[in-house]
Amino acid sequence: MGESNMGFLNLFKNVGRAASAEAQKKADAIEDANAVEFGKQDLAQMNSDLRMIKGNIGSVKGEIAILEDKVKDLRSAVTKHDADALALSEAGQNELAEQHANKAASIEQQISSLEIALNTQKQVLEGQIKNKNELQMSLDQAGADLVTIKAMTDAAKANETLAKVSTSSGTSALASFKERQEAAKKRLIKSQALKEEGSADSSLDAATAAALGNSTAKNRLAQLKAKANKTE
Repeated sequence: MGESNMGFLNLFKNVGRAASAEAQKKADAIEDANAVEFGKQDLAQMNSDLRMIKGNIGSVKGEIAILEDKVKDLRSAVTKHDADALALSEAGQNELAEQHANKAASIEQQISSLEIALNTQKQVLEGQIKNKNELQMSLDQAGADLVTIKAMTDAAKANETLAKVSTSSGTSALASFKERQEAAKKRLIKSQALKEEGSADSSLDAATAAALGNSTAKNRLAQLKAKANKTE
């Protein structure tokens, strides 16, 4: 295979991995966003499984009861055949006695097979009851945990909402407010400087006017005095 083909295959694999990673990321996001609902679905499935196990337990108990009744009836039959075989043997009816003895032995073989099946069913029942109890405990715990999951999910949503406000609109709004505050402060300082500058100019104008006014008056007085002296 040429280097170009190998490069194409590697690129294809990388694209596939990236797509798979993105799909997994989206799946995780969906899982996080719907944790409570998915948790409820899990509980519903667990309840369904529990009902199925309880149904199995009922069926197994029914089969055990049937087997136990069957074994009981067969044991009664063995007892009767044994009694008949003994009575017939004592009466000299050995052929019939042997037939009853053979029948009792055959029934005992059936009983042995049924007892094996009965023990197997009892083991199955024991396992089903254990599974039922464990699943019931898990279901009860899951119900309590679902409340915790909801509380944690609600808290996470609240924190995420707060984070969005703090990192987006909250921060920009606060920054804008701070800028406006700073601009207002600068404007106030500038206006105060302008006011003080204007006040200083007014004071200077007044002092100048006053000084010039005094000088004009003195010059006029001097001129009047000089004119009066000439007249004398």
